[in-house]
This record gives sequence, C-alpha cells and structure tokens, in this order.
Amino acid sequence: MADEDRERAGDPHAEEPGGGAGEADRAEMEALRRIQRERQTRLIKAIIALAIIVVLIVFVVRNSEDVPVDFVFFSVQARLIWVLVVTALLGGLAGYLLARPRSRPRGKAKGPQPGA
Repeated sequence: MADEDRERAGDPHAEEPGGGAGEADRAEMEALRRIQRERQTRLIKAIIALAIIVVLIVFVVRNSEDVPVDFVFFSVQARLIWVLVVTALLGGLAGYLLARPRSRPRGKAKGPQPGA
C-alpha cells in the first residue's frame, strides 16, 4: 500500500481520496474550453473583417468615377469615393465635437459650496 501511495504522490493525475484529481481535471477541461472559445471568436472576427474588406473593395471599385462637386463659389471634379470618404470623416468629426463630454459639468462651482 505504501508503494501505491508513493506512486500516487508523484503522479499529478492520480486520484486523491478527497477528489482533488477530479477538480484538477475539471479545471483543465474548463481551460481547454476557454481556449477553444477564444479561437472560435478570433476566427469569427477574422471572417467578419475579411467580409468587410471585400465589401469595401467592391465599394471603391463601383464608386471610382469622377463626379462634379459644387461648392458655394467654385466647382471641382473628384472621384466619388473620395467625396464619400471626406464627407464621412467630416460628419464623424462634427459628431465627436458635438457629443464629447465637457471637462466640467454645468452648474457646478469650482470650490467647496458655502455652508457645507
């Protein structure tokens, strides 16, 4: 019996009387499941990114013709894709500037309130 106990002590996967090996196996299986989920998530993200890239390439190719762009005082010829990109960037910048949080909420005094 003592030899079996010594062998069990050296074997990390040997069953212990308190069920420690079962807990170790469960923890190992959970770690493997987590790694598998992470791999699946990365694969799904890569597939979505590839699909977006393909759509963008098709979008650029389909919108590469020159179009007139009329400003208030002048007009220019530009590729439609660049017109779309510039207007999207300007819209994003305007949205950011209008929606960004203030450094200090309105109505708050800088110092401590009197009588506090």
